[in-house]
Amino acid sequence: MNWFNKLPLKEQEKLANDLFYFSMVQNGFSYNDLLKSSWINTNYSHEENQKNQQPFSTSIPNHVFESTKYEITILLSTGSYAPAHFGHIEMMTQAKNAIESLGHQVDMIVLSPSNDKYVLRKAEDTKEWNSNQRISHLKEKLNSYPFSSKEDKNLFVIDLWESLFCNCNINFTDVIFKIEQNFKNFLNKKIKIFYVFGSDNHSFMNCFEFIPNELKDKYFGICIERDGYPITEHKRSRNTIYSKNVIFSNEKSRTIRKELNINIHKPILVNTTCNETETSLNNFEWLKDFPEEQENLKNNYLKLIQEKTINIEMEFNH
Repeated sequence: MNWFNKLPLKEQEKLANDLFYFSMVQNGFSYNDLLKSSWINTNYSHEENQKNQQPFSTSIPNHVFESTKYEITILLSTGSYAPAHFGHIEMMTQAKNAIESLGHQVDMIVLSPSNDKYVLRKAEDTKEWNSNQRISHLKEKLNSYPFSSKEDKNLFVIDLWESLFCNCNINFTDVIFKIEQNFKNFLNKKIKIFYVFGSDNHSFMNCFEFIPNELKDKYFGICIERDGYPITEHKRSRNTIYSKNVIFSNEKSRTIRKELNINIHKPILVNTTCNETETSLNNFEWLKDFPEEQENLKNNYLKLIQEKTINIEMEFNH
């Protein structure tokens, strides 16, 4: 861990408090290995990140809210969705089938679009796909996808925290902690999270293979084979699941962007990291393009709380 002790203190603190990436540090991985597994050193501190995981940003389905289960099983995927397509939905459906074959019951499937600072730096042709467009397009795809049942469709929700509240690049592990925090604070429920990603990001598995024993029943990684990125060698462990020979829609975000021929923007320089002079307010602040989104989610939550309270009172009076 010689390299770890040479890191800036703020990054040391963040790594030490990230149970996924720190498990890699403790098991002899290099800093370069962490970067290959998508570790992002951002400007905010661990304390600041914890404080700003409070906003209620997940639209929780009624069937989850009304469930008597104390532990909720969630499939989660993060990504640009620039733009979303049926292949994204099919990947999550495949992941659902994979873990249900192992005896788990999926209660929610959460899609978390990345923030603009991350997406707009990925490639020249993603600069047109800001958070507004990406979220709207993702909603359209979810509404038009030919689900096999209404119940399957109702499993899918979009979490807005990463795309609308974080004006700074964050790690996928931050999204996991954020969703867990919401369920604990608002519903008093424990969660079991299966993080889903394509085999083009196979190195994410490093974050799950060595997590502490006391957390091995809580966090899992699911790698879904994608065209052009075959899963050739893998170690099956308690917390890692691989799904091979999957047939998806031929759609790809890159191909869709080319077909749409969006070239109305000029090449611009995009800052790929948080500027050290930025204040915490800039790093974590609900985007002003969506002033009603968070309120709508809160109002929906309060409405559900009220309905549940009324139902309990009616049952008690009878």
